[in-house]
Amino acid sequence: MRTLCLALLAAAIGGGACAASPEPDPQAFLARPDVNFAKLGHTYWRVTDPWAAADAMLIFDQDTVSYYGPCGAVSFSYRQNVGGDFILDVAPYWQVRGSCFSDPPVEFLHVYYALRQANSAKEVDDGAILAWVANSLAHLKRFEPAGLEYRRWAIVKYFDGIALKEPELQMPNWSRAGGPPVRLPPPNVSFDHDALEGSPGCGGLGGDYKLDGGALAIRPISMLGGACPPNLTAEDDRVLAALKRVRRAEPAGSQMLLRGDKGEVEVILVAEP
Repeated sequence: MRTLCLALLAAAIGGGACAASPEPDPQAFLARPDVNFAKLGHTYWRVTDPWAAADAMLIFDQDTVSYYGPCGAVSFSYRQNVGGDFILDVAPYWQVRGSCFSDPPVEFLHVYYALRQANSAKEVDDGAILAWVANSLAHLKRFEPAGLEYRRWAIVKYFDGIALKEPELQMPNWSRAGGPPVRLPPPNVSFDHDALEGSPGCGGLGGDYKLDGGALAIRPISMLGGACPPNLTAEDDRVLAALKRVRRAEPAGSQMLLRGDKGEVEVILVAEP
């Protein structure tokens, strides 16, 4: 049976043996309910295995899984079939922080080979197990975020230089002349391990941020995806400008208020379910 101590992985970290953990009964393990990450939406999971960094986290979306740790971030595409089988699709893309000297860092190799081997995701009492047959590769514990970080936020209002404004959520129907406008999802943003991700409305949003208590500095970058009409391109610019002016994050009930240097509200966020 395979274990996490693969020959290739052992060579990458300088050799050395590791003992296989006790193997569960395969039939009982495979009879456990499947975890379908795509249906759960944007969810956060702590990696509790000893090979992972203390604050390591996996973030699952509908078709992407990202690992965040002290050395940076690494993302993969994945899919699950109707039976819940877990399939990693492509090679990873990673961003390494300056404090880590290997490229890729050893922790990235651990998570890459664990995910690459996994062919199932099963429920356990305190979370989920990524496994190959009945061999545990990664033990995940569901993380319930609190505060600004580790959740996805809808941008429900932003300051456009005159007043707080709700984002436009419609664009022309280019696939059918004369058809009704296409309704877009609201702009969104997430703050994960100093990395900023989301969409300002049309296209993508990246960048980084620094959070120190309530003090917040954001460096957003817009990444256009496909063709965006002029009205939404202009709105993307206004949303990014509002994010750049943010200096503080302040919880207010179900909302998060992002304020500028004079205390004015620049962006209003609402946590997505």
